[in-house]
Amino acid sequence: MRQFLINYKKLVVLLLPSMMRKPFIVVLLQIATIAIRLRHSDFLTNRSSNLYRLNHTGQVCYLRALLNDAFSTRSCDFTITDGNTVSEWRYALDEMQHPYDQLMVMEEGSASMVELWNEEHILMETTPFTVSCPPEVFSDLDSMNRVKNIVNTYKLLSKRPEYISF
Repeated sequence: MRQFLINYKKLVVLLLPSMMRKPFIVVLLQIATIAIRLRHSDFLTNRSSNLYRLNHTGQVCYLRALLNDAFSTRSCDFTITDGNTVSEWRYALDEMQHPYDQLMVMEEGSASMVELWNEEHILMETTPFTVSCPPEVFSDLDSMNRVKNIVNTYKLLSKRPEYISF
C-alpha cells in the first residue's frame, strides 16, 4: 500500500464542506499547504534515491549500470574487468612440526630459509579491478572524481580500483 502518496491539492478540496468550496477559499487553503507539499516532495525524492542506492550493490553489473546512469552523455560505455594479479603460493614442507608459529620454511633443494609471510605481503593491497572510462570522462578531473566517488561508495572494502581510459 502506498499510504505516503498523498495529493494535498485534492485533499484540501475533499476536506472542505461543500458550502465552502469557493474558488477563493480553495486557492487560499492550497497556498497554506505549500510548506507541507514541499516537505512531502522532499520525502518522496529522498525515498526514491534511497531505494535506488539500496537496489545497487558492488557487483560488476550494478557498478557498471551506476556509472552509465551517472554519465548519460558519453560516447561509449564503462567497462569493468578483473586486474592482472599473480601471486605465489608457498607451503610449509613439514606442517606437523610447528603448524601455527612457523614463519620460515626450508626451500626445496637447498638449505636456505624462506619467509612464508613478510611485511610486504602483509601490507600488500588486495586484488584490484580495472574501470575503463570513456576518454571524455577520463580527461575531465571533475568527472573522474565523480567516477571515483561512485566506485568507492559501492565497491567492496577489500577491492582496489584502477582507472584507465580506452
